[in-house]
Formats: sequence, C-alpha cells, structure tokens
Amino acid sequence: MNDASVQNVAGLIRWTHDRILAITQDLSDGQFAQQASPTAPPIGWHVFHIGRWADRLQASLPIDFEPPDPASVPYQEIWVDADLARRWEAAPDSLGWLETGAGMDIEAAVSIASIGKPTILEYAQQSFEKANVGVSQLKV
Repeated sequence: MNDASVQNVAGLIRWTHDRILAITQDLSDGQFAQQASPTAPPIGWHVFHIGRWADRLQASLPIDFEPPDPASVPYQEIWVDADLARRWEAAPDSLGWLETGAGMDIEAAVSIASIGKPTILEYAQQSFEKANVGVSQLKV
C-alpha cells in the first residue's frame, strides 16, 4: 500500500463518518431512538457502536496532535478518558465485547439509544474526528 492508497482509505473513512453525522443530524429524538422491529437496535445504538469502534481505532493510532488537557494520556479512548459508561449509567458488562456494543442484548441497546441524540452524536463526532486524524497521518 502506498501513501496515495492510505489517503484514499482515509478519505473514504472521513466521508463515511461525515455521512453518518449528516444523516442522523436531521432525525428527531424519537426517530433516533426508534426500533424498526422489536429485535432491531435503534439508529442511536448504531451511531454509538460505530463511534465506539472509531474511538478504539483512534486510541490505537499514533495521532500527532496537542491534547487540550496536558494531563491527558496519549492514545486513550475518549470512552475511557471521559468515563462515559459511568456517566451514561451503563453497566460495563452490558455493553458487549470491549464495551463496543458488539453482542449487546436488545434491551441494553435500547437503553444506550435512550441516552439521547445530542450526547451520542457528540461522542461519535469526537471519536470520528480523532480517528480521521489518526488514519490520515498513517505512513507507509
């Protein structure tokens, strides 16, 4: 893979993140938390889930940025650093594999979506931004 390929991948990831935020921005709180069927997780859960994986990705990359808080640990997940499981009153053992939502039961997924659209979108946006920076700085 060459630098142009890396930048292509970085551009596609950024585009995907931007589309997720743009599409969900116009949803009402009810639409964001609505289930399409009794066994389907709400859109809000999907945004949380994608945000969690972006957060794990960004924490694994050597991002060259100046953290806003000098005491901040480099390569730390936003999820961990902001203690979001506790703040969102979500039991870590209910959050699935690596607290990403993978394998989460439907009741827990609905509960996460009920945290609220602004809160979940803020977390996803922060995770996406850091992941986008990290991926764009990868060198071959």
